[in-house]
Amino acid sequence: MHSVEAVGLSLPTLSAKRHRREVQRVRATKTATLVANWLRSQLYFTVRLSKVFKRWISTMSGSVARAPAVRSLLKEKAYTEIKERIQDATFAAGTFLSERQLATLLGMSKTPIKAALERLEQEGFVAVSPQQGIVVRELTLKEVVDQFELRKALESYVVNSIAGKLDASQLSGFDRNLRRQNTAANKGAVSKLVELDAEFHLLLCEAFGNDAIVDCLMQHRSKMHRVIFQVAQAPGRLPDSVEEHERIFAAIRNGEAAEAVRLLTQHLEFGKQYLMSPKYTH
Repeated sequence: MHSVEAVGLSLPTLSAKRHRREVQRVRATKTATLVANWLRSQLYFTVRLSKVFKRWISTMSGSVARAPAVRSLLKEKAYTEIKERIQDATFAAGTFLSERQLATLLGMSKTPIKAALERLEQEGFVAVSPQQGIVVRELTLKEVVDQFELRKALESYVVNSIAGKLDASQLSGFDRNLRRQNTAANKGAVSKLVELDAEFHLLLCEAFGNDAIVDCLMQHRSKMHRVIFQVAQAPGRLPDSVEEHERIFAAIRNGEAAEAVRLLTQHLEFGKQYLMSPKYTH
């Protein structure tokens, strides 16, 4: 075996080389560790950024999805509030309306107001013209008569069909409605009684179970609300109307179909004749 000296290398020289190799190894290890740490930090940042981006996309998607719903709710709110003011004569027939005025009153932009007015025009509550602008319509005498005749035909058929056939739940519903009618009449609460009157007639149609008749009644009842409100204010009409409803219900409950039809026809005829009278039409 050759000694270190024999190959021309001294011990200090070998030690220096080993030292350099160790330094290089340590540096390489440190560099690898730094690179690994940097890659981990980049990966963490990327994952975090991805999560944030996904949440942002989700939020934006939700906002975009909610926007049409919010617009729809505003349109419905505008429609309901304007119609209610027309029905209770806050906006009486002949009243001129403006989009700006209504937007200020209801605390919203003119966009839902415009949509609501277009719908109310289609339903006959308002008229819109370039000359006059927006005006609350008054039902013509023919429209009033037509509405009452339609109700008479539909509701007579309904009460004739349901007489003696109401179940316990339906009977309870009518009893509850009539008790509330009596309370409203005693208090002179015209608006509440008109609301309960509508509910009574709706209960009749719901008891029959024909959805088409229910929809038709609700649509036309909404249009007639203003004039029914006027009928309810006729002298002595509040208690008389409740009593007529009680008699109609009693005949239905007892299975007296012909009597129920007669009483209902008489009840509706009063409203039609009152609205056709010179006192009302002039």
